[in-house]
Amino acid sequence: MIEPYFQDEMTTIYCSKCEDVLPQLTSGLVYLTDQPYGTGWVRGGGKVGDFNARYEKEAWDVWSLEWLKLLVDPKRIAAFCPPSKVDELAWALPQPAVMHYRKTNVRPGGIDREPIVVSPPPQAKRWKFEAYNGDMEFHRCQKPLDLMLWLVRELSEAGDIIVDRFMGSGTTLIAAKRFGRRAVGIDEREDYCQIAVQRLSQKELFGIENGHGTLVAGRVLAVQTHN
Repeated sequence: MIEPYFQDEMTTIYCSKCEDVLPQLTSGLVYLTDQPYGTGWVRGGGKVGDFNARYEKEAWDVWSLEWLKLLVDPKRIAAFCPPSKVDELAWALPQPAVMHYRKTNVRPGGIDREPIVVSPPPQAKRWKFEAYNGDMEFHRCQKPLDLMLWLVRELSEAGDIIVDRFMGSGTTLIAAKRFGRRAVGIDEREDYCQIAVQRLSQKELFGIENGHGTLVAGRVLAVQTHN
């Protein structure tokens, strides 16, 4: 087994390729992740819909579902995707349902939501969540913490272990810790692993919790499943 980059009683982080880690994880885990979309969009890089993939696409920004084949009998899978890829991701999973993250600060002319394909769907089906997406202090694709708190609450239960294969700055791990869930994060870049460890050490992120977690913001809005 690959040695962890970081480990404490709640969280384990691997600075490694997913193909080296995922097959060695146990069964029955909850996979919650925001995978690269392969669009090449650069924040602030021009008009809405202006993509930069032809010029300077990040090496990690590759849309691929190969990582799904590496999972060992997962309990649940939930992955963000662009609207153009939702059918492809849904077809790759059994019993898919589509949840939506709705942005309160959508750009003029931009898409106001991102799909989250879930398999199998939770009991609280057909819902959306609204959150502000303007602050990306640690990662260009960073998701709001209250959004990830909502997903952890709805997609897992006490005793579950949550895995983020595309960990980035560690927001999923923070949300898991807030709800008393153990978590595993995987990322190839050591700079993001360092950021995740630093964020997990910030006591102010966890001081208001009692081990069961609190949804700090956002609203449940509506319902949508994938047929």
